[in-house]
Amino acid sequence: MKKLFYLFLSSIIVLVSACDENPPVVEIPLNNDLAFTLETVEIDTTSAIIRVSHNGTSTDTWYGFLSTDTVSQLSSLISAEVEGLKSFSTQNNNQTLLTLNSLTSNTKYRFIVFGLTNQGVVYGKANEISFTTLTPPVNEDDSVNTTEDEGELNYGEEGAAGDNIANSDIINGGTF
Repeated sequence: MKKLFYLFLSSIIVLVSACDENPPVVEIPLNNDLAFTLETVEIDTTSAIIRVSHNGTSTDTWYGFLSTDTVSQLSSLISAEVEGLKSFSTQNNNQTLLTLNSLTSNTKYRFIVFGLTNQGVVYGKANEISFTTLTPPVNEDDSVNTTEDEGELNYGEEGAAGDNIANSDIINGGTF
């Protein structure tokens, strides 16, 4: 009975030690020359379409995010974003159009893109583009009426002023 117990125990040890083996990780060298080009295609009051392209290959993965922080350094924003990622999916296409929805009108945004591996390692040369969403047009029914009535001026409902001009300037991204 003791021999049978030792044989059983030995087989368990062999099975457990075989399961502890970690398969070798194949590391793909990072393309530190990966650089991005960003272009605003369309800007509206609550959405924007951004064209993202890069000079890498289809194996280069990247990540992009939107920020209203227009003053912090690019590297600081990227570090904070990566730290906050619990789960994420990277892109691996060389060129794509991204539609950014649910934006606030008349607000300045920065769209930031950088190389990111599926393990969360940042690489390449990041880039950003800034744009301002449009102001909604003034409704014609809200225009100011200036008719006289018994010597007094009557004013209609005043509408919000808006200029419908989008400020969009490309900012060359930095390296980090």
